[in-house]
Amino acid sequence: MTTLIANELRKLRTIRGPWLLLAGGPVLVIVGVAGEVAGGADLTQPQTAIHAVAHAGVVSLLALIFGITAVAASAGTRPSPTPTWPPHAAAA
Repeated sequence: MTTLIANELRKLRTIRGPWLLLAGGPVLVIVGVAGEVAGGADLTQPQTAIHAVAHAGVVSLLALIFGITAVAASAGTRPSPTPTWPPHAAAA
């Protein structure tokens, strides 16, 4: 089990994709907040905060899509299990 965990940690350390995904989320939210502030929004209104962090939902959706794509792509490279149906003729 420790070998599997070590392999996953090594994969995270050597592949750029997860790090780009982790860095992209906060950057998108910061850009949204900066856009509200640069647009001259009234920072005393609660509605401004709602508009400023509205990108957080988009970030979550993008992370979900990338995660599904990564799992689906890796599942295609693994060998499939041995089929158990129909039973072998020799067993009958």
